[in-house]
Amino acid sequence: MEGTSRALSNTIRFVGLLGSHAIGSNPRFMATAVDLGRELVRRKIRLTYGGGNVGLQGAVASTVYNNGGRVRGFIPGYIATRGVYGPTYGAEYTVSSNYYKYFEMNHIVEAFIVLPGGIDTIEGLFTLISWASEGLHSRPIGLLNIDSYFNNLIKFLDDAVRQNFMALNQRKLFISSFFVDELLDKLEFAKAFPGPGASYEEFANPRRTPLRYEIRPFGTTNSRGHSLTNEVGLADHRDGRPRLTGGRPLLTEGGRRHLAGQATVDRWPLEVDRLSDSRGPFRCLTRWSTVCVDRLGLRIFLLIF
Repeated sequence: MEGTSRALSNTIRFVGLLGSHAIGSNPRFMATAVDLGRELVRRKIRLTYGGGNVGLQGAVASTVYNNGGRVRGFIPGYIATRGVYGPTYGAEYTVSSNYYKYFEMNHIVEAFIVLPGGIDTIEGLFTLISWASEGLHSRPIGLLNIDSYFNNLIKFLDDAVRQNFMALNQRKLFISSFFVDELLDKLEFAKAFPGPGASYEEFANPRRTPLRYEIRPFGTTNSRGHSLTNEVGLADHRDGRPRLTGGRPLLTEGGRRHLAGQATVDRWPLEVDRLSDSRGPFRCLTRWSTVCVDRLGLRIFLLIF
């Protein structure tokens, strides 16, 4: 699929946002919502959302609006009248119900992004699922799976396909990622190449090179007694022998960061948020995860030998 990275530029111009009007108990939810807003502005993607200035939706909308982005809010009249969510960023449109909020969004957006949330968020998501099953839309739906929040939902969708309650082409509308930039890349790819044979993994790593990131922190040992060295970098395993090739991200033609292979190992409880290298500490996405992000934003998977 040569040249596809150039074809992905600005394939999505308008996204619809689903998510909570609360901030949740996990501080990473709010931090990632702000990151999403910044990335939408950087890509010049306009935003439509459920109105108001509170919660995760408000964080995304305020970030986009205050950085010069275009924002449109759809809010049910009975909620707007009570002022529950506060003022809306950008242009506000009053609708009669949540159903018509999603109905209006569906007419103007090219993809949906779903942040963590509760009943209202899941109601909107399942409305979109229902419409897809009835052939009313085929827009990709991106689940921003912060700290694996949507893992059970993803399992439910996969089980529905296995039990013949959901068509595979409908399941393929649902895209997930732990990372803002990768989720938007996947949504843009799905918009540019909607055919059943298109594969984001083949696009991101066309030669299927089995590369993987490694972090080995300073001669410590894990709970199983495995020794770790003090290097961070990209290891090349093509010939079956690990070989450190440098601490740089794999880059595509378009210059965007991609993870070539997400090979992870044991998920034993190592306190990975305390790891560091010579530049300072690594910010890990979850305390018990094998995923860390370094200070430059490079995604690194912990591979323990």
